[in-house]
Amino acid sequence: MDESSNPASGAKTKADWEWMSFSDRVTCRWVPEGNNTFELQYLTCATHRPNLENLEDTKGYATSDLWESHPSKKGLWRIIGRKDDVIVLGEKVVPIPQEGVIGSSRMVQGVVMFGRGKSQCGILVEPKKGHAVNPNDVNALPEFRNKLWPIVEEANRTAPAFARIFKEMIIVTERARPLPRTAKGTIIRKQALKTYEKEINNLYAMLEDSGISESIRPPSSWTVPDIQAWLLEHISVISNGRDVISPSKELFDQGFDSLHATFLRTRIINALRADPQTNIFALHVSQNFVFEHPTLHGLAIAISVLIGEDIHEDVQNH
Repeated sequence: MDESSNPASGAKTKADWEWMSFSDRVTCRWVPEGNNTFELQYLTCATHRPNLENLEDTKGYATSDLWESHPSKKGLWRIIGRKDDVIVLGEKVVPIPQEGVIGSSRMVQGVVMFGRGKSQCGILVEPKKGHAVNPNDVNALPEFRNKLWPIVEEANRTAPAFARIFKEMIIVTERARPLPRTAKGTIIRKQALKTYEKEINNLYAMLEDSGISESIRPPSSWTVPDIQAWLLEHISVISNGRDVISPSKELFDQGFDSLHATFLRTRIINALRADPQTNIFALHVSQNFVFEHPTLHGLAIAISVLIGEDIHEDVQNH
């Protein structure tokens, strides 16, 4: 559901320099894009007619700009990026806020978040002069990551669980291959990702392979109760002993995150492979399997349905 309004200006102060209000001569429609972000659309009205009209349902212009509303002052908005910048995992991630926090580090020249179509996000970090990492030094990368980690944690605190960045998902650029920039110094996102495409793909391949060789004992049976008990056991291991409060509550509301989801998916695949009667179904566990079935009970049902077990459950409940 979208929201059309002509917001009145809040009481701005010097601290609100990043925030702006819109004239009551324009009609703004704010279309939700996830994570409390909205695309700004200008609707054609008697006092304002956009030069270009590109909306299908009414006359107006979709800007593709993403904004967020002020947390306490109604009518104030701040631009945070473009729809093209959005990274789609199981959920939508707007990278600009996290990139901005990490980019404020005295060690960092530039940051680009990646992960579109994958199970979790990572970042390309270009170090400032004096902090460059020698790719031939096996100790340099972990050392740089450790020094950078406090600012990454700060960025993670403002992000939803599924958008958190993990230390292993930090790629440090090489001095010989700086991030591509425009004449004004703005990083060209698509070119940057293309420049480090091989490194990004290798990182995800390592992540996917992290548990492939691990021997995982399957559930005692492929019925929903036994699968659910098996999942609970492995979720506890993956999340360092964290208890799942409720089988019907989303895992991501109980401390689970994208890295946990990736490891759990790998364990599910390995368990299916370990059983000769189910190994063929391992190929059908989608990239976003855990995101698509985010509750413990729903995930157990989905696995049982996947392998064709005759379960006596109301599948719609998950």
